[in-house]
Amino acid sequence: MSSKKNRDKALVLPNYPYLNKFSHEQTAAALDRKDRLVEAMTDAVGPDGTMIAIPTDMLHILAFHMAFAGCDVINELALIESRVVPNQANDNDYGLQWSDWREWRAKGEFGETTDDDTPTAAEEAKQIAAQLRSEFSPDVRAALAEIMTEDAADQAEKSRPTSRERAENVLREQEIRKLNREGGA
Repeated sequence: MSSKKNRDKALVLPNYPYLNKFSHEQTAAALDRKDRLVEAMTDAVGPDGTMIAIPTDMLHILAFHMAFAGCDVINELALIESRVVPNQANDNDYGLQWSDWREWRAKGEFGETTDDDTPTAAEEAKQIAAQLRSEFSPDVRAALAEIMTEDAADQAEKSRPTSRERAENVLREQEIRKLNREGGA
């Protein structure tokens, strides 16, 4: 391996403690476990029913550590399961809206649902648009469209990760995956 290639790796992962410590297969398996752990911890709920808001970067860091420490999601042992709740305004005191958040319940409480049972966001939007067309004048609809456009722009700006957030942990994980593909992680 060239010294430039080693230097480039050092710039991306200067403190990665496990470089060249594990086989390609071990690292790939750990990264697969990490992905399952992230899914299991997304929008986690505490014992009092409160959603635990773990920042995404910390969620990935914790899952990475847990996976390399041997943790995994074992569906046969799981007592709870989640489903993705489509974008919606949530009934809360703060007027907050989560994007595709996970709702957790005891296994079996969601019942047998199929994708056909739940309308997609596009289908729901079409239903609302039809209702707006029938109930409001064109002027009111235009004003609503302007408000919705401004709200969407504000939400996009608020949810846009900073350059640092986008770069640090995601880049590290991608570099680890790249190193693993090359057989060096």
